[in-house]
Amino acid sequence: MPLSAAAPISSLSCEQSMAALQSSQEGLSSNEALQRQLRGGRNRLPPQRRRPLLLRLTDQFTHFMALLLWVAGGMAFLARTPELGWAIWSVVLINALFSFWQDFQAEHTLAALSNVLPRQVRGWRDGRLQVLSAAPPRADVMSHPPRHRDQPLLDLALLRQAYLFLGLLEAALAMLGYGLTWWSHGIAMPQLRAIAPALLHHQASAELVALQHQASAMALGSIVFAQVGTALVCRGGNRFKPNALLWLGIAVELIAFLVLQSWPPLAHTFQVAPIPSQLWWWLLLCIPAPLLANRLHITWRARHHGSSAVME
Repeated sequence: MPLSAAAPISSLSCEQSMAALQSSQEGLSSNEALQRQLRGGRNRLPPQRRRPLLLRLTDQFTHFMALLLWVAGGMAFLARTPELGWAIWSVVLINALFSFWQDFQAEHTLAALSNVLPRQVRGWRDGRLQVLSAAPPRADVMSHPPRHRDQPLLDLALLRQAYLFLGLLEAALAMLGYGLTWWSHGIAMPQLRAIAPALLHHQASAELVALQHQASAMALGSIVFAQVGTALVCRGGNRFKPNALLWLGIAVELIAFLVLQSWPPLAHTFQVAPIPSQLWWWLLLCIPAPLLANRLHITWRARHHGSSAVME
């Protein structure tokens, strides 16, 4: 029976498969295997052609989520909040460079891995089970996605986890950190509402502007430190296992925040100010907050739905 799309080999019985492949349970003879290799070549797919590095770097700035952030940054400038616009665009830049470097390193790691894969297989040849030399694997054998190309990369569960749970949690921590800064200087919410118009129209006193810069730094810092916990949540059960790239990314993000709020040229550009030492406890508390919230979410889902279908 010849193989066809209507009758794939997976639908045939063992005897039919042997007949279709012109083989038998004893395998091919060495001469027949050699003749088939000469006629059809080795059983290997051609290596995938890689895109140039420059185009792959450009991809990191033009994918869907990056375009949304570019637009969000532009809207922040139109709303006369340049510090927020620069912060959003900086996130795009840092994420693009880090993702590009991670992809570049992964490519070299996979190429090195292909060199240590076994070069021998066991198979039937000349009626005997033998150890046969295997053809070297393709250099990109591990670079193909582990999912079907028709399967969407972003599904509803992932979007719900990112925007309706972790994203809202980071936003709440940022707003609480912003209000905590004003409260620590004796300005409660009613007073903050009263001075908000002056701040928005750049008519506030220098003292209030300085407090506004501290509060902005506190809100940004709350997001940055909460993202550390979010990154660990997204790692699931492996959250505390060594991962050099993950910890490097966390370290770069924290160092960038420290430089941003401490170095006068950047602090002036982004309109932030150094956070008082007595408020750093809040930033440190933002790290375990996503981990604790995720654990409570898992417990609640398990109790009410009999499932823990969230990021474990």
